[in-house]
Amino acid sequence: MFNLLIVEPDDTQAEIYELALSEHFNLSRVEDFTTAIKVLKATHHQLVICEWQIAQQTADQLGQCVVEKGQFSEPIIIVVAKEDSEDAMAQAFQGGVSYYFTKPYKIIQFTENILALKKGIEAIHGATQQAFDFQEATQSALNQASVYGIGMDLAASVSKATDSQSIAEKVLPTLAESGIHCALALRSESQVEYFDTHLEPCDETTENVFKVLHDKGRIYRFGRRIMLNEKDVSLLIKNIRATDPEVFDSVLDMGAKLITAISTQHVKLLQQQALFDTHSDMQVVLDKLNENVLSLSKEMRTILETVSSKIHSSFHDLGLTESQENFFLELIEKELETRANHEGMADLDTLLNAVTFRLKAKIDELAIAAD
Repeated sequence: MFNLLIVEPDDTQAEIYELALSEHFNLSRVEDFTTAIKVLKATHHQLVICEWQIAQQTADQLGQCVVEKGQFSEPIIIVVAKEDSEDAMAQAFQGGVSYYFTKPYKIIQFTENILALKKGIEAIHGATQQAFDFQEATQSALNQASVYGIGMDLAASVSKATDSQSIAEKVLPTLAESGIHCALALRSESQVEYFDTHLEPCDETTENVFKVLHDKGRIYRFGRRIMLNEKDVSLLIKNIRATDPEVFDSVLDMGAKLITAISTQHVKLLQQQALFDTHSDMQVVLDKLNENVLSLSKEMRTILETVSSKIHSSFHDLGLTESQENFFLELIEKELETRANHEGMADLDTLLNAVTFRLKAKIDELAIAAD
């Protein structure tokens, strides 16, 4: 119900207003403009009914309490005056008075005018509220669209990240600029990397939140905070600037999709690193094998030469002819050389080289170009 302030020193006239309007308004009464100004500044009133002049003061002083509200102003000041001069009316309207009635008047007609005015104000208020609701709905839709747009951009950006730091740099500052403050945890077999909103390391409390909630389901809500989990990645939404519940739900939906994109890239980088490490290990094995093969070949050649020399000496002691010695010596040397043949080692060397080459080709294929 609207608030109506009556500024009237005469008790009889005030009672007439009260009888006519008390059913339709919350009425309050003061007897002078000085008090009226104090009341209007302290309490919101939609309408004021007053005399044009009380003592040495005129109603245009109330104009200082009128507040512009778009298409209309409040309070609406209604003057009831004995004086109907054009000068008084002009002064009243210039001072912020909206309506000017002159006495004598019919109370029924006056009441109907006031009620019609009330109805008009209600219509304006209703239209204003509808416009406000529409504006809020539009803004909410724009905010939701913006959230989803950010999510799509981040998913595309994350796919170009080259390491854990790069993932955090692409995700956290962008979300923070949009009023979504988050922290990120990236897990591997050997370590867990924590990144806070502005890429600084997380404090102990935040790390403990990750440790406690990373295995509590894909989406874990606690108050206005959310923990989003994948096997190797967790995203903690710490604070959302927007208070609109629909925007909050949009952030949750966007985050659930974004965490999948982050996890996919993180796992891809871990797999790439595993391939790189395997390639490095294979290269070490291959180098060691080549070194051992060369060493073994040299050792076998030395042994062969020693054995051949001793056999030659023993044949000479047996009194064999030179032709016989050469025959048996050549036969034994061929057999020893056959025994010392490293074709199996050579095949293994070829195989390892082929595996190393394929690993290198796969690493180059998966390599992610830096921005």
